[in-house]
This record gives sequence, structure tokens and C-alpha cells, in this order.
Amino acid sequence: PLPASASWNLDTLPQGIRSNNLDIKAANWIIESAKARSRQAGKPANPRLTSSSGRNTNNPEYLMGFSFQQAFPITARLRLEKKVALLNIQRAEMEVRWITHQKVSQALHTAIEWVALRDQLNLLEAQIELASSLDQYMQQQVDKAERSPLEASLSRIQMEELRWEATAVPPEMHRLENQLRSLLGLPADQDFSMEGNLDAMMIPPAREFDIQNHPAAGMLQYDIQTHWATIDLERSRKWADWFIALTHRWSVEEEQPIGLECNRMLGLQLSIPLPWWQKNQGAVAASQANLEHSQASLEALNLEMQNEADSAFESLIQARARFLTLKDEIIPMREAHQQSLERAHRQGQATLEALLRAMKETLDIKTDLLEVMKGFHLHQTHYLALTQDLSLSDD
Repeated sequence: PLPASASWNLDTLPQGIRSNNLDIKAANWIIESAKARSRQAGKPANPRLTSSSGRNTNNPEYLMGFSFQQAFPITARLRLEKKVALLNIQRAEMEVRWITHQKVSQALHTAIEWVALRDQLNLLEAQIELASSLDQYMQQQVDKAERSPLEASLSRIQMEELRWEATAVPPEMHRLENQLRSLLGLPADQDFSMEGNLDAMMIPPAREFDIQNHPAAGMLQYDIQTHWATIDLERSRKWADWFIALTHRWSVEEEQPIGLECNRMLGLQLSIPLPWWQKNQGAVAASQANLEHSQASLEALNLEMQNEADSAFESLIQARARFLTLKDEIIPMREAHQQSLERAHRQGQATLEALLRAMKETLDIKTDLLEVMKGFHLHQTHYLALTQDLSLSDD
């Protein structure tokens, strides 16, 4: 169980999801169900014991008997049933890995959006503080009759607009927090905190795309193996089981002039079903169609994931280039321009409208920087989800 108060970051969150997500715990029962079915797979049919009796209503004659019947497969059906059952267990395990992979990816995306909103709120609060200082300065200028109340009202309007804009962020952060609580198996009233930032803008090393180790492909690969085994299994069912029965009968018959005579008979019966009309060809054809479907799906998935991985990696490169341009070139120029306007405004050489416009433009460009950083990390997480198995611990 998780502690009463836990703090998470982008590095510790995946393991928390693997250990505590309730959907993953529920999915483990898929494996248990497959294991339970495998315990009865590959076993012969139960034997059958039959008894019979009869009596002549006109004289003391009667007969009684019993038979012991057992079905014996003459093909590899039992071995193939066991093989299919074991493949179903492996497929179920891969399905749980795929569910875990999706939950970890979902949690990372949600956490990145939460961190970006927190940074946006911090940026707005810093801007509100700056606008508040400007408003106080303007009020002082009004008190000194150096500025008009009409001009001073512009700074108050901007400050109130920023405060109004900031009120929209906490509800969205709370919604994302509850999403993360659900993914971590936490109730809504349990304390939750997320640490870390999006400053690290390192592009992961390019990987040669290999779908073989991805859980989504692994499920289809086990489907393909299962369909191959099922085809052999359905072909083996062309010949139904042979039945061998051991019979024992005894009867009492009236023989004249001897009287009643007791007879006993021991017999062996063999029943061979002949595949004349029902050859199980439909089931074989259906299994072959399922095989073709899974193979085509794997090929389509391979192509789709390969193209998505290429697009995600290219987006990482472009996002980092935009980040560096904003951080090292545009934002410093915007801040320098705003500072110049602030000095000019205090000296009466620039209008308040120009200063407020510069402050708004600086805020917008810093907000754009946060969006670029968020986009970079979302693309990075998507790229890793396409090229790695997130269900496995980094250890």
C-alpha cells in the first residue's frame, strides 16, 4: 500500500503505476483464468460406465450387463490442446504487459500536463506580482497628481485580467491530480504532490525501430502462434476419438427339458467414427483466416508504429530547436525591450499602453515557451512508448 502522503516525479511515477494501479491488478486475473483453463486442457474424455437389464414377463428369463467405455484420440489432439492452452497463458501475460504499458504512458502524459500547468500558474503569479507593483506605482503617481486616474486604471485592469486568467488553472490541475490518483489507486481525499520540472530538454538517442519487443506486437505474435497451433488442432479433429468398450453380460434362459440355464459373456467393442461428411474443414478455414488477419494486423501495426516513431523523433528535434530560439534569442530581447519601456515610462518617455502591451507580449512568449517544453516532453514520452516496453522496470 502507498503511504498516506506520497510525492511523485516523472522518474518514480512509472514504478508507482506498475505497483499500485487497480486496472493492472484486475488484469492479472486474465492470467489466472488462462492458467485455470490450461489445467483441464489436453486431458482425455472421462470414461463411461453403462449398465443394462431386462426380464421376460412370461417366464423367469432375464438378462443383465454392464460396459466400461473409454474414448482414445488417434491424433495429436490432446497435445495440441495443451499447446494452445500454454500459448493462451503467454498471450494473457503479454496482454497484462500491454495494459501496464498503456497505463504508464497515460500517467506520464498526465503528469507532464500537470507540471506544465503548475509552471504556467507560477508564471501568471509572477506576472500578477509585477502588475501589482506597477499598479501601486501608478496609484502613487495619481496621488501626486502626476498621472491621471484614467491612465492608472489600465494597470488595474491588466492585473485583474491576469488574476481572472489564473483562476482557470487550479481546477484543471485538480482534474489532472485526480486522474493521477486514479492511476495510482488513491482516493480523492488522499494528499498528492508532484515534483520536478520540464527543464531537461535532452533528445533521447535514436533507436533502430524494433517491434519485436513491444507488448502490442507481442500480443499479435502470440495470436499468430496460437492460430498456427489451432490450425493443427482443428485438422486433428477430422478424426474423432475411437471408442473401446469392455462388456460383461449374463442371462438366465429356460431350456427344455433342462430348465433354467445361466450364461455369461465377456465382449470387446470398438467404435470408429468415419470422416465421410464432417471433416472439420470449416473450422480449419476459419483458423487460417484468423491467422491471416493477425499477420496482416502485425504488419500494419509495424508500419504505423515505425512512422509514428519517426514523426515523434522529428518533432523532438523541431521542439528543441524552437525551445532554444525562444529561450536564448526571443525572450531575452522581449525582456530587454520591456525593461527599457519600464525605465522610459518612469521617465515619462513611454506611454502606459506601450508598457502594458510589452508586458502582455512577454507573458505570451513565455507561455509559448512552456507549451514548447510541454510538447517536447509529450513527444518524448510518445517516442519512448513506441520504442520501449514501459511495463518493465528500468532496473
